[in-house]
Amino acid sequence: MISTILMAVTLVAANGGGASKAAQQVSQKKQQEALVKLKDAAQAAEKGNCKRVIALAVPLADRPPAGLPSAFQYWAASLSAGCEAQNQDYDAAYRHVVIATRSDAAPDALWYMRLWLEHHKGDDAAAVATVEAMSSGRGRALNAIPRPLLFDLDTALKKAGNTALRIRLLKVLSADSYIPDDTVLPPDAFKQRYATLLFAQGQKDEARAVVKSIREPAIVRDMLFEPGLRTLFGPDYDFRALVERRNAALKRIAQEHPDLLEPVVIRSVYLQILGKPQEALQILNAARAKIDVPNHYSDAQHQVIWFWNEWASAETMLGKYDDAVAAFRQATSKQEDGGANVSQVINLAATQLQFAHPEAALSTLKAFDDDSRSTSPFGEMQFREVRGCANSRLGHADKANSDLEYLQQHEADAPAALTDMLICMDDVDSAAASYIRRLQNPEQQAGALIELSDFADPPVQLPSYPGQKVLKQLKARADVRAAAAQAGGIRHLNVQDVSY
Repeated sequence: MISTILMAVTLVAANGGGASKAAQQVSQKKQQEALVKLKDAAQAAEKGNCKRVIALAVPLADRPPAGLPSAFQYWAASLSAGCEAQNQDYDAAYRHVVIATRSDAAPDALWYMRLWLEHHKGDDAAAVATVEAMSSGRGRALNAIPRPLLFDLDTALKKAGNTALRIRLLKVLSADSYIPDDTVLPPDAFKQRYATLLFAQGQKDEARAVVKSIREPAIVRDMLFEPGLRTLFGPDYDFRALVERRNAALKRIAQEHPDLLEPVVIRSVYLQILGKPQEALQILNAARAKIDVPNHYSDAQHQVIWFWNEWASAETMLGKYDDAVAAFRQATSKQEDGGANVSQVINLAATQLQFAHPEAALSTLKAFDDDSRSTSPFGEMQFREVRGCANSRLGHADKANSDLEYLQQHEADAPAALTDMLICMDDVDSAAASYIRRLQNPEQQAGALIELSDFADPPVQLPSYPGQKVLKQLKARADVRAAAAQAGGIRHLNVQDVSY
């Protein structure tokens, strides 16, 4: 952008400002002075000298000299906004980024800045209007917005109870024209939210149309158990056929985008869901040699840990404990979202626990003694559950109870983690109470019903995760069964119960 400004300023200066005599309201000399200042500001920006940029560009953005092209103010505002945002002067940055994005020449990054600033200051109405503006002629800019920002915006609107704004936002994000750049997956998670909202508003036909357009198995599985939306599926809905269709589609996508690792990773998940872990390993192994080739996979930075996660998962399904641990070790050595790995450390410990190695699980979880390995509230719950379960299995009651107390106090962060801990501790009555609470909560029903449902027999009989006998007792308990029935009922899915 800065090089473009320098070139444009040079051309305008060479043409004497490019304005007609009738339009000129200031002298040619003042126009030339303004152009020189803007060129100096662009050069200062190239050098990272924001103090000089702001001194030169802000007056030009706020009071552009008459007689110059309209793009002049855009150039000045763009330079100003970039440095003001860097200095965390967000009000000034927002004022100028709004000016800059009035121009058709505004790059996608400025639209991202505008939306981020609106969300940062809690101006939800303005943020939704910006998303709508991008969808009308600036679709490329919208596609480039990181999805977490859009999810955060919708979550903020939900917490605020602003249904009207949510409908406007999710309508845009559910349109066929929205194709997010940061994934090969369709925006079905937004469509799920949109369908749920439409159904709650009594717009069942509209909700049904959105549901029919959803293709991702992870989303459809949740909807099969969600209050309301589940009624849009027949009782004999063939979930396995959906997974098979998506596996075929991802195979084509992987062939069309050999530079992307994500479709390979997702396909491996689908094959595991279909009970074909050996095939999952085959496609992962085919990609293995290319992972170490610099720049072969453009998304390697984010996908490599999940590549190894799914390799470990497939090995686990085959009962190959040592190979699964080795694959998890590969993943745990990689960074996750720019920091020390968290997800695969926990997954490794859970696998060690499943194969009756609680001591090894505790040894793995010692990685969290390093304060640099920070966790989200959800991640902390998973960590505590696995550690508490391992200590319980080893008879370390005090340590197990300490983690249990944490899980009880923070139940809202991950309700299923508390249920799992109680199951691991063979506390049938408390686990039943936990399930019933979740089954009576519309936000938690789907997850609880999935856990209580029936899946296809695994390809290899594996060791049971601690507490599986308790889970069978819970499924048979009259109070749990009644709560499940009240929540809509369990299903039988002719696929593997694979986390994804």
